[in-house]
Amino acid sequence: TRVTVTQLSAVALPPTKLSSRKQIIIKNKGTDSDFLGADTVTTSDGFELEKGSSITIDIGEIELYAIGSVASVVCHILEFS
Repeated sequence: TRVTVTQLSAVALPPTKLSSRKQIIIKNKGTDSDFLGADTVTTSDGFELEKGSSITIDIGEIELYAIGSVASVVCHILEFS
């Protein structure tokens, strides 16, 4: 799933999560960082995912959000159940 993250407000990764999800992989395909966290995440308190990097999280059914450091950062999401 491709998600465009903006700096205006946090967006869910992905917008509709896979039922019975166990794991998620997020790849930052943008040219700037984005920040991961709860629905109130900001660039000050989120976990930074730098441009070109990826992260694998054993997340289960927990909602994950992101906010961009610039107007538009593209993330690719892969979920496993």
